[in-house]
Parts: sequence; C-alpha cells; structure tokens
Amino acid sequence: MQVKPPQEGSFRLTELLEIGSAPLPVAVILRRRHQDYRIDIQASEPMMSVLGVAFAMREPETGVFAKSTIFAVEPRSAKALLVALGCTIAAWGLRWAIGFVEPGVAPLPVFLASTLVAAAWAGIPAGAFAAALGFVLSWLAFFSASPGTFSPAGIALYAFSAVAVVSVAERYRGLVRRLESKETAFRRQLSLIQEENDALAQIASDVSLPQTLGKLTQTIERYCEGRTVASVMLLDPDGSLRIGAAPRLPEAFSAAIDGKQIGPAAGSCGTAAYRKLPVYVTDIETDPLWADYGQAALQHGLVSCWSVPIMSKNDTALGTFAVYHREKREPSEEDKQIVALLTRIAALAIEHENDKMQRRRGEEVAQRLAAIVQSSEDAIVGKDLNGTITSWNGSAERLFGYTAEDAIGKPITILIPEDRLQEEADIIRRLRSGQHVEHFETVRRRQDGTPIEISVAVSPIKNSAGEVIGASKTARDITERKRRDEQIVVLAREAEHRSKNLLATVQATIRLTQADTPADLKEAIAGRIQALAHVHALFVETKWAGADVQNLVAQELSPYCRGDEKRAVVEGVSVMLQPDAAQAIAVCLHELATNAAKYGALSLPGGRVHVDWSMQTDGRIIFHWSEAGGPAVAEPTRRGFGMHVMERMIVSLNGEMRLDWRPEGLACEIALTPERRAG
Repeated sequence: MQVKPPQEGSFRLTELLEIGSAPLPVAVILRRRHQDYRIDIQASEPMMSVLGVAFAMREPETGVFAKSTIFAVEPRSAKALLVALGCTIAAWGLRWAIGFVEPGVAPLPVFLASTLVAAAWAGIPAGAFAAALGFVLSWLAFFSASPGTFSPAGIALYAFSAVAVVSVAERYRGLVRRLESKETAFRRQLSLIQEENDALAQIASDVSLPQTLGKLTQTIERYCEGRTVASVMLLDPDGSLRIGAAPRLPEAFSAAIDGKQIGPAAGSCGTAAYRKLPVYVTDIETDPLWADYGQAALQHGLVSCWSVPIMSKNDTALGTFAVYHREKREPSEEDKQIVALLTRIAALAIEHENDKMQRRRGEEVAQRLAAIVQSSEDAIVGKDLNGTITSWNGSAERLFGYTAEDAIGKPITILIPEDRLQEEADIIRRLRSGQHVEHFETVRRRQDGTPIEISVAVSPIKNSAGEVIGASKTARDITERKRRDEQIVVLAREAEHRSKNLLATVQATIRLTQADTPADLKEAIAGRIQALAHVHALFVETKWAGADVQNLVAQELSPYCRGDEKRAVVEGVSVMLQPDAAQAIAVCLHELATNAAKYGALSLPGGRVHVDWSMQTDGRIIFHWSEAGGPAVAEPTRRGFGMHVMERMIVSLNGEMRLDWRPEGLACEIALTPERRAG
C-alpha cells in the first residue's frame, strides 16, 4: 500500500477537518516533507473579513499545522491580564500617534482593535478587561475633545462592538484550538500511515520477523509519547506465549512472562489469547487477571496494560500485541483503532513468516522426495490423465532404456505392447474415480523393442482441491524373480527326483546287505549310508551340480591315510560327475576301501593303494583301483555282498566293472558311459 499526498487545490475546511461550522478566511499551509499544499478557507464572517486576519502556520520538516504560541496564554491568569494591559497601552499609544495627524478621529475603534487582539490572544476575560480599560482611558483623555463619542448611543455602540469583537475572537480561538487538535491527529495519522508503509515494505522484502515486530512496538511507543513500552507475544502450539519482540520491555519482566500458558486469568496477554478478545487493564495492581503476575509488572513500574489478540485469517490466535503504561490509562477509541491497526499488521507479518516456513518445509520435503524418487531402485513414472509422461526417474531410464528427455512429453503407450493397451484404459478409468491400482504383474516394452516382465502399482495424484490430476506409476523388474521362481520349481522337481533316487539307493543297499551277525549288518549298512552322506555333502557345495572324482577319492581314503600320505597314491584329471554317477562311485570306493582295510593292502602297515582315472577318446571315464604290499590274494570261492552292490550300481548306470585277483593285490577297473557323466 502506498500513500500519495493530496493534489494542490481549494477545499472547504469542513470537508477536511469536519468542524461543522462555517470557516474563517484562514490560509492554511500544509507542509509534507518538501511540498506545500494550500487550502483556501472560504470566508463568511463579515467582521473577520473586515479585519482580514490571515495566519500562515507551518512547522518545518514534519508537522502539518504548527502549534501557535500566540494562543498559548491561559485565560483568567496573570499573564492574560498583562496581555490585556499591554494591548490597551499599545492601542493608547496608537491613538495618540493618530491624534497628531487627525485630531478628530474617534478614540474608541482603536481600543476595539486592542480588545480583539487581547481576546484572541488570552481569552474573553482579557478581551473584556481590554475593552473596559480602553473605554476608561478614552473617557479620561478624550471626553472633552469628543463629547459626542461618549453619548449613551456611542457608549452602547462601543459596548455592542466590544461584545461582538470578543465573541468573534473567542470563536477564532476555538477554531484555532480545533485546528491544532485536528492537526495533531492528522500528523499522527500521517506518521502511522508511513509506519504502516514501512512495516508492509519490510514484510514484502522478507525482513526478519523479530525486526518487523520490533518496529511495530516502537511505532506505538512513539504514538503514545512517553511512559509506554510495547511487546508482541507469539503463541506456540502447546498453548504457551513466547516473546516475539519487546525491545524496551524490562528483561526481567520479559523472562517472567516468557513461556506462560494462556488461560482465563493469565494476565492481559494470556487472557486475550485465550478469549480471542481485547483485554484492557487500567490498574494491574487491583485487576484479578493479574493476580499471578501483578507483582512482577509493578516491580518494573508497569501500571496498566492493553492487550489485543493477533488473529489469523482463519480466526486462530497467533499471539498478542500488548501496550504497557507506567500510569493508569484507559484507551480512547483512537488508541483502540491504532492498536488494532498495528495488530493486523503484526498478523500479516506472522502469517507471512509462517507461510515462508511452510514453503521452506514443503521445498525440503519435495527435495527429499525427489531425491528418494531419483535414487529409488524402482522405476517411478508420472503421467497426467491424458496418459502423457510428466516425470521419469533414473531407474525408469535404466529399466526401459529411454532418457528423461526422450520420455517426458511422450504418451505412456510407448512402453505398452499392442496386446496390453486395454490395461492402460482400465487404469485411467480407475484413476479418474480416485482408486489406487495395487501391484499387478504385466509385460512392458523397452526402447529396443524387447519385452520385460514387471510388477506395476499406480497411485492417483491430487491437487489441493482433492481433484485427480495425474498418476504415479511404480514399476519393478521381475525378470530375475521370475527366473528364480522357475528355478525353484525345477529344483523342487529335481530334489523330489533325487530324494527318490537316494531313498531307492538306500533301500537297495539295505536290501542287499548281508552279514553273519546283527552288529556286522548294522556296521555294513551304516558305512554305506555314510558314504552316500559324504557324497551328498559334496553335492551341496556344488549346488547339486555333481561331485569331482578327486574329492570323492580323497574323502573316502582319508580315514586310512592319516599321518602317512604314502599309503594312497591318487592321480587323475578333474572330472565332475553327475549326482547319480557320483553316488555310484562313492559306494564303490567305500566297498573297495572297506575290503582293503579288512583283507587287503590297507590291513598291513606296508600296504599301498593306487587310484587313478582318465578320460578316453570316446568320452568314457576309466577308473582304476589297485592294491600292493598287502597279504597274498586269491580269488574267493564265492562273491561277497560288497561285490554284488558294486556291480548293481555300476550296471544301473550302463557301466562296466572288472575285478582282477592278482597275488600282489586286488585290481578293479570301472568304466562309465558318456551319457552318465558330467564334466
């Protein structure tokens, strides 16, 4: 808001100052900064027109009307008597001077002039005294020279003229007093308007809130001219009042009231904020609202307090504007209006600051959300209700291949295969009704045209009025998850198959195992199952891809070679066997090692075992086991159970096994067909 000075021109004084009576011919010079504004007051008083009195009152720099000291004499005072006497003596001297030039001039009109000046200067008593004294002096000095002047008719005319002059002078004094009163109010109004302009300019230029509120408190302190201090309290969400600005309030008193809760009897400020109504306390000492805080105020000379709640446009209390006086003082209507004006400006400043903080918090939240969206591993795409892409994060770029520059502004259908376009129509329909679209799995298309399996969720975006204006799509690549799901299905089937095979192997082992005693039977079964357990441990390490032959051999011979690695010689290339072939080799190794430990080379300290394997040109694996340094060996008259187990397992793999009972030790050769080998 800007205030412009009035244009120069002619106005009736009643229009400007609302005096309500016909004005006098006084030229009033308005001075505002460096410009003069003249108001010509229309004349209607004949006597004053005759006198032609004109005053030009101006106050350099800031005032509008200057306070004239010529009318500062108090009526019925000694000074007023001296004024009347001086005016009369001056008129006496003037009459004597005129008498030298025109001896016949009547003396009484001169004393009417002194009566006018005395009455205008010092009031009716001084004017009356000057009129009477002038008549007496004229009687004594000029009666003999002008006896006709002092006839009853002349005396009556003089008396009537004196009364008229004193009456006009008194009206003029009243007019001047009203002019001065209006001038003071006018000057205050101009000052307040300027203060309001300055405060609004500070708000608009984002000056700090304490500085703006401090200026408002200084404005009311200057207006009240004297023993006044002001403060602005801000209301916290917890219902406590905090000092917002109080540059001249005693620090100890500020500390005493800072943080106090509002309530029905919490001093002027706390009560005003609680009631949401102004509270004017003219005597803090006796007012019950100040029962808990009165002593703190009185200690610092604060006697009365006016407090007005600062209300927001939503009719919520933001704080209070308080004016403290060092004397008992009741606010006038003008005081109330000015405090209300400053309170409204304080409300603007506080709400402006709150808006800035909310905008700042909103910007921070938006920045955090933007950072989250940009760094999200999910593709997040914004679109309007027409299906046009409005936002595109980095994961969307990685998932679909389009850059943000390529995608934004394009239709979302660039990502949708032809056979999936109906999905988008259904999504738009649900969004328009404000519905969320929960996660569903679908197929979309990359920039290079390749399909990609994704999981999509869609949420509506609403404006401040709650209207749906777009949507946010979150897409996640589920290709790897789908592959894992398929792998899990395959593994489950494989596990089922292998479990069945393992159980069949165990069942066959148990069924084919024979022994002379239960203890021997138990030991034989346990050894063979342990061999299967060892090979299954190797399967776990390779995630059921199979087992390396070297690991199978080392695992089975380790119990017999501790401390003396020369008892077993192992040679062969790295060959990975499939699980079923590995199980068979493991059982065969177990049977051969057990037989060697009981009857063969490993039963004597000097016995040795040599194990090797090789890959043939036809793809077969040839496995050799040979013993030496053990007891003399002869071919048994009957085949043992271990040999039956080995033959059954090798034959089940379409393999071949040959045993050679040499005198120096047993030799065994096993050949596996390529179909049963994993390399």
